[in-house]
Amino acid sequence: PIPVAMLLGEGTFATVIVPGILSGAVQVGPGRPFYSSAWRATRAGTANMDTLVALGSGVSFLYSVAGAAGLFGASPLFFKSAAFLIAFLSLGKWLEAIARRRARNALVGLLALLPSKVRRLVDGEEEMVDAQSIERGHRVVVVAGERFPADGVIRRGETTVDNSVVTGESVPVERGKWDEVVGGTLNLTGRVEVEVTAAGSETVLADIVRLVREAQAQPAPIERVADRMSAYFVPTIIALSLLTGIGWWWAGAELATTVTRAISVLVIACPCALGLATPTAILVGSGVALRRGILVKNGAALELLARTDYWLLDKTGTLTDGAFRVRSVTPATGVAEDTVIAMAAALERSSTHPVAVAIAAEATAREVDVSRASQVEEHAGLGVSGEVDGRPVRVGRREFVGAPPVEAVAEEASRVSVSVDEEWIGDITLGDLLRPDATPAIEQLRARGVEFEIVSGDRESAVRTVAEATGIDRYHAELLPGSKTERVTEARARAGRVAMVGDGVNDAPALAAAEVGIAIGGGTDIAQDAGDVVIGGGRLEELVVARDIAAVTLRTIYENLTWASAYNIVAVPIAAGLLSPWGWELRPEFAALAMALSSVSVVLNSLRLPSRVRANAPGGQLPRGSAA
Repeated sequence: PIPVAMLLGEGTFATVIVPGILSGAVQVGPGRPFYSSAWRATRAGTANMDTLVALGSGVSFLYSVAGAAGLFGASPLFFKSAAFLIAFLSLGKWLEAIARRRARNALVGLLALLPSKVRRLVDGEEEMVDAQSIERGHRVVVVAGERFPADGVIRRGETTVDNSVVTGESVPVERGKWDEVVGGTLNLTGRVEVEVTAAGSETVLADIVRLVREAQAQPAPIERVADRMSAYFVPTIIALSLLTGIGWWWAGAELATTVTRAISVLVIACPCALGLATPTAILVGSGVALRRGILVKNGAALELLARTDYWLLDKTGTLTDGAFRVRSVTPATGVAEDTVIAMAAALERSSTHPVAVAIAAEATAREVDVSRASQVEEHAGLGVSGEVDGRPVRVGRREFVGAPPVEAVAEEASRVSVSVDEEWIGDITLGDLLRPDATPAIEQLRARGVEFEIVSGDRESAVRTVAEATGIDRYHAELLPGSKTERVTEARARAGRVAMVGDGVNDAPALAAAEVGIAIGGGTDIAQDAGDVVIGGGRLEELVVARDIAAVTLRTIYENLTWASAYNIVAVPIAAGLLSPWGWELRPEFAALAMALSSVSVVLNSLRLPSRVRANAPGGQLPRGSAA
């Protein structure tokens, strides 16, 4: 409404009263947090970025009020500039608040993995109670398909547990008496009785939430740098403004001239161009990234991503598919591979166990005919049996099936045997496969100066295999979420700025603790909310694209800051009237115009960023099409 009102005509009401009232409302409303922060900094004997905003907007408004009252004659008014500066920065803080609120909601969603009701054993009888009422020492019953309500130790029964929510490990693990289980993990097969060892805020899942919140609460390094810069910039501009006013008054200039030139220094040094230098480049860079399916969630992420040369990588779901898949089929002599798959899928297709799902998916991919099985029975820890077309079939461990002994498979894989009519017909080997684009992406990033380290909750042999395949020398296995965060902290102390790439709940604390957390799309919501950058679709080649966009964005930021600083160096002496003897005069209205032109130049330079990203890529092309 302010610029519209100022274009309505020459009348006092249209050009003075309405803009003055609206601008004043902005000062006492959206502007209040800036003034409060600036006042607190002043009382502490320092200055921050809010001091710049409060000074530029406040002085422009007060000068305009005085000008409207006729104190400086036919003085220009800056109601519009005073309001726009507050409005622009308020919008940025509002968007930041939305991002933080979404992150908090995701943490609440993580705790929702814990069931609301639980079967508690009391004198040997089961009773349904609220999960919040269970305490250490209570015994609970968890059946197949349910999640464990708390951390505990199995006291009766055997089962298979999906620990991926905590460890990221893709292979389900067998658990029996005296084995530990973690709240929020999924019971896949059997019925077990669990003695609770930790509940509520003491569980591993609650620790993950706490670690993420603590990491997110840490200020970004760029914020501290900006505040240190403003601590020198603000006093310098205030001093120059005062010296300008005192100098011209001492020289015998009229009061209007003295005040006008002092105000001109403040107006022309208002941090609009400096304030726009970084956010406009980041805004355009983020837009380029978004068109590639790369979501950049906070202002400092692109800048920091370009400066991080040490990346920590999760294994499961990041470098690998994160799901069981059939690696190979080894049939007995005279038996077709499709026959082995068809018989196993007949028994397994109704099960939700990851091995069963993988075999059923392989049967679908091979387009083999799968008969309907009958009398299907699960044997805990051994396998499954049933009849297919009237013939007895077994799928599971070698001793259960009666298969001949063979060399053991690698620990990161799993093998099931299949028998028909009590005769072994073949083996199926399953495992988590390395993404086909993992090695090329790492090689391209390594060519850009990035070093790597793998941090995983999976087993040593599985992590070692992936490290060897990708050429990464440094790796760590069997890490809990807190341990991954410790690895991030250690890497920061040793290598400086670090980035963390992951996809699971167990990666969330490490993603939040790193300078830049990069979440692989298709992973968990909590990982994506903890990350600063989200790679949509999960294509690892987009890591290379994100790095290139970040590098060009950082270069654009430096150019913008250089231009904005040079503008101040040249313009402030003119605004102060030092060149007035030679006819170079810069009144406040022209100072405001020069300030606007400086801001426009910064914006235009930022808008060149998409074409520069294309030019930065080898051959002028980024993988999978144009970045813009």
